[in-house]
Amino acid sequence: NLVRLLELPDEVLDALRSEKISAGHARALLPLGDEDQQAKFCQRICRDGLSVRATEESVQASILEEDSVGLVRPKKKRRRTGDDQLAQLAQTFRRVLGTKVDLRQTNQGRGRIVIHFANNDEFERLRDQICQQTGENLKRKAV
Repeated sequence: NLVRLLELPDEVLDALRSEKISAGHARALLPLGDEDQQAKFCQRICRDGLSVRATEESVQASILEEDSVGLVRPKKKRRRTGDDQLAQLAQTFRRVLGTKVDLRQTNQGRGRIVIHFANNDEFERLRDQICQQTGENLKRKAV
């Protein structure tokens, strides 16, 4: 987790070094993925004196709001259970991978997962994390 903090924008790292925010605050910003959003949240933490818990809740609310914008909706007013499941899955991916993840699904059930990364180091971290998880699962199935 400490190494992942190095992927945060300089503004956030400076606030962490100067102890304006804690490592808990910084970790709570990781799922946002977008450096501009992370910097804005950092400014808000410093300005409003948010606790780590309040930061986590605010980040999750922002993620849920963003996830609900990109989902395909049926023409009926009722919200599909699948939309809720997609939003929860996208949130889980963000939390586990520590970066922005977009899920899209058509009305026919086809879809796309997009995992965002800011630089080559973050790409390598994500690749290693995903491949390691996949490798462990394949080993378990073989046994």
